[in-house]
Amino acid sequence: MSSLLFSGQSAIFHDDQSARFMALIFGRADRETYGNAIGLRLDRNQCEKTDQVTGDGIDNDCDGFIDEEACNSVDDDLDNLIDEDCGIPPSGYKYCMVFEENVVEYPRNYALEIYVGNPNDEQTFCRLETPNMRTPKYDVTTAINAEGMQKFAVSAALRALGTRVSTNSITVTCDGPVTVMGVNKETFSNDAFIAFEERQMDTEYYSISFGPATIQTQFAVLACDGPGVTTVTMDFTAPVVYREVTENSITLTLRYLDVFQAQSEGDLTGSHIVANRPIAVYSGNIRSKVALSASRDHLASQIPPVSAYGSEFNLVPMYFRTVGDLFRVVASQDNTQVTFRDNAPITLASAGDFVELDVASNSNGRLISDKPVMVMQIMKSQQAPKIAEAADPCFILVSPTNQYEEKTTIVTPLYTEGMYTSGSDYSNIMTIIVPNGQTAGIRINGETIADADFVTQVDTRTIDFSGYTALDLELNEGGIHSYTLSHTGSSVRFSGYLVGIADRESYCVSIGPHLPDRA
Repeated sequence: MSSLLFSGQSAIFHDDQSARFMALIFGRADRETYGNAIGLRLDRNQCEKTDQVTGDGIDNDCDGFIDEEACNSVDDDLDNLIDEDCGIPPSGYKYCMVFEENVVEYPRNYALEIYVGNPNDEQTFCRLETPNMRTPKYDVTTAINAEGMQKFAVSAALRALGTRVSTNSITVTCDGPVTVMGVNKETFSNDAFIAFEERQMDTEYYSISFGPATIQTQFAVLACDGPGVTTVTMDFTAPVVYREVTENSITLTLRYLDVFQAQSEGDLTGSHIVANRPIAVYSGNIRSKVALSASRDHLASQIPPVSAYGSEFNLVPMYFRTVGDLFRVVASQDNTQVTFRDNAPITLASAGDFVELDVASNSNGRLISDKPVMVMQIMKSQQAPKIAEAADPCFILVSPTNQYEEKTTIVTPLYTEGMYTSGSDYSNIMTIIVPNGQTAGIRINGETIADADFVTQVDTRTIDFSGYTALDLELNEGGIHSYTLSHTGSSVRFSGYLVGIADRESYCVSIGPHLPDRA
């Protein structure tokens, strides 16, 4: 078969991951052509099957995967062989990551960025791997100093593409708890997210996106519970085309660290995802405009399982905007009552239903629910190019008050144009939410806000109908920097968000939440 390709990056894959293929690509113009083979693998050594030793790091059965079986007398990888290539369950603190699809007209294929912040008082060692990938392949171990940070850059080829199963997963395993942040950037299209530790994942989720979709909404499911297979059932709220069939519900079997990404031209918010083993779920939009204009940006967040939903939240719009923020609230149970400020309660009739609140920039307040919910804050599109109120859509997972942080390290990434133009950077803004009367105890890199020359406090806001205060800070340093946040009170917990804004491009990341370990 032959296909006409447009300029830019293209991915060629087969729905059956065991199928092999080759192809030819060529271009022609007046008195000029090029041509190349695709899929030519010149292995130095042909794989030879060997007897396995659990955790030996060898592809014993020559299927392209290493240590994929669980040694449980089950054919975990569905190859009609049992326990032929067994792995050791992960130890330490493990974070499983997916970078969802992010599309722009003229891609520069920036590296995907992973920042690991160490909030601890002692050095920690971390290992980044792409265990199931043949290429690009990464296996890097590094030490991260106390209250320090390490940046990893990996190929954009690790992004998940389309509605399909892939091996495009990344793991970060550390010997202590850390903060892991992913940044998925292209020019005028970027967002950041915090990855959860494996013990904080569970078996039931509802996805969240923004609709109507400018391109497509999407979510990605990652099997992260150690060697073996995971069965996942997904009931979609909008049609998903998988293997050329339009589906409203599907059940898939995933191998360890396999990824399934689902995409739809409709709004996938409220899609129900249930697995027989704990999974990680990431959710958002490929690239979307939100409310005000045609300006678009990538939306991405790892989302919590239903078991980590909350019932009390502080909704605090970004102080530097005049157009307000959106907040989507997703129910986990039928007949959920949601109340914002002193307004009349809103009823969400069924699990997975949602309400979208448009909160003015000069407003804020407490949101409570009689049953657990998930809340996502969404920044609206920039109103026009190169105006004073630069910003663009991004996701912020709002922490319930019972999941506020004790200590964490967050990082400001480099602006995409800053990678080419010296002095071009995001304006980085941080909002910290802390109990009333406890603002003076906040420490950033060990310093008070008043004494720190790298930060300027620009506002203090009392959060209505709540016992909390919001501190709005501008970070005076450009480029990549890490900030360790803590409080002098041993029992005081805080939350908030970090935002970077530039012309028609933004990133947002939550400070927290500190999810509970699953039962």
